[in-house]
Amino acid sequence: MGSAVFKFNYNSTNCSSSNANAAGATNGNSVNGSTLKASNSASDFGLIELNTTPPASYEVFYAGWENGGSSPQTGVSIHHPSGDVKKLAFDDDPLTSAAGLSISNSSWRIEAWERNTTTEGGSSGSGLWDENHHLVGQLHGGQANCSNSVNDYYGKFSMSWTGNGSSSSSSRLRDWLDPTGTGVTSLDGFDPNGGVDVPAFCLTSVKEIDNNISFEMYPNPASNSVTVMLINNGLNNVSVELVDLQGRLISSIQM
Repeated sequence: MGSAVFKFNYNSTNCSSSNANAAGATNGNSVNGSTLKASNSASDFGLIELNTTPPASYEVFYAGWENGGSSPQTGVSIHHPSGDVKKLAFDDDPLTSAAGLSISNSSWRIEAWERNTTTEGGSSGSGLWDENHHLVGQLHGGQANCSNSVNDYYGKFSMSWTGNGSSSSSSRLRDWLDPTGTGVTSLDGFDPNGGVDVPAFCLTSVKEIDNNISFEMYPNPASNSVTVMLINNGLNNVSVELVDLQGRLISSIQM
């Protein structure tokens, strides 16, 4: 994967748009080249190492993970379907263990996405985070799409950790993510810049509305306040709810 290009900050502030609004996304927040460290078809994972450390100006956040295999109580997927700008999908119910790749308990199953969200074709390989903001799997298949938000399968991070019993470092994660053998079962995410607050608000989803209605929220993300703009002469009884990544209601507004 020496010629692969990795983009950062490929976001949009407009939920109905597929165009990146962030300056970084359009001005080339990217690094080139990587090296494959490990992979295994049992959970369909691949671990790669970037050949170049992303610059501090990209404000990257390195995700935490959990390898114990405990059932997540909720799930959040961050994905780029078919190369689209960043999308989020939410499952507010406990995940179930499944044989997504015909191997017993190899996958976490999303029975149905919620909050009017879903994954699509091209979302494969994207991560799944639990209620503790820990990575617990990556998407390898399913039937979810814009008109059918059900049945997705994520290869378990816990199976990738052991490589389904593999003895080779090229087939499992633990040799690379715990090279000294400490036995750690979870690791919180890491902000190399330090001191950056987690955004209080971030546009994640919007219920399907008429294409003639303009919907915008800015700034996104935001720390203290946001502006929500709806433009349509016949729009009445609009309710806006702000929730955190755990689905907890922060504020409800009638417009």
